Amino acid sequence: MVVTREDIRKYGYQSVEEILQNIPGMYMIDDYNWTGTKNFGVRGFFSTGNFKNVIVMVNGVRQVKCAWDSYDTQSFSVPVQSTDRIEAVRGPMSVMYGSGAFFGAVNIFTDDQYNDDPVSMISASAGTDKTYRGFARMSGRENDMSYSLNASYHTDDGVDVPFGDLMSDPSRATLPPPNWNLSTDRTDGLLDSERKSVSLAAKYKDLSVDLSCAASENGAPDAAGFGLEHNNRALHDDVRAYLTYEKKATDRMSPVLKGGYHRSDFEIDYRSWYQGTYAMIQTKDQTFEAELNAIINPMSDMNIIIGASMQQTEINNRKDIPMASNGLLQ
Repeated sequence: MVVTREDIRKYGYQSVEEILQNIPGMYMIDDYNWTGTKNFGVRGFFSTGNFKNVIVMVNGVRQVKCAWDSYDTQSFSVPVQSTDRIEAVRGPMSVMYGSGAFFGAVNIFTDDQYNDDPVSMISASAGTDKTYRGFARMSGRENDMSYSLNASYHTDDGVDVPFGDLMSDPSRATLPPPNWNLSTDRTDGLLDSERKSVSLAAKYKDLSVDLSCAASENGAPDAAGFGLEHNNRALHDDVRAYLTYEKKATDRMSPVLKGGYHRSDFEIDYRSWYQGTYAMIQTKDQTFEAELNAIINPMSDMNIIIGASMQQTEINNRKDIPMASNGLLQ
């Protein structure tokens, strides 16, 4: 299925997650996980971890997973205003896209090359729950060169619901925990979020480049599911850089060379409802990757792809969870 920029305007989608949620055969579950991301399922199938069995690409470049073995929709944050079209394939696609595409594949295009005219714009909006959005886009095309530069900002207070609505066992919401430190039994302002992103997609003849930088901060539930405080924070910084060279060597063969770099910094800092207990988890990972493919067209209705790829990932974890020594995690 293909969702175009005209479809986005027509239906008034406010985020890429909302677009995917409205694609037939896909559904979204926002469990307000402490990573601050949303989970997607396809055709009745669902697995723990966001996009864990779905390949996600931006401008045809596969996005590297973070250290949590799942895609983070905050990290490769793509503002809906910068989206020119989205292609979603539902069902097993491992043969075409490699491992990790059992549920399907999603390709988000922001480089404007599929539109007749480049789109430049500035927009701002405000809504309930202290929701504010700002976006700026500058794009152009001249001879063999095209580019699209996007910048966005989003902030909101999040949903305001009783704690019991977020629990598999709502009766826990009626139990008074020791050293109770909240003045409300609702999530009012506790699940706030702030997202900022800048991206550049450019192409000159056979060479294309995709750069992006995103930062997010959001309120996070306690790991126990009910201990919430206003200072519980999850922070995520993400940088991506990809370079692709594709040259049509002959009528029947085109070599494609890709190189990429991805760095992700994640930090969660939360306080439990027990006095003096807290946890801090920091994860830093970076990935270098290279890929060489040859696309062969022996016949007009047949494509053969032969290639090799290399990926190296470095992960550093740091955890400080003194509550474990207090016997609270027994």
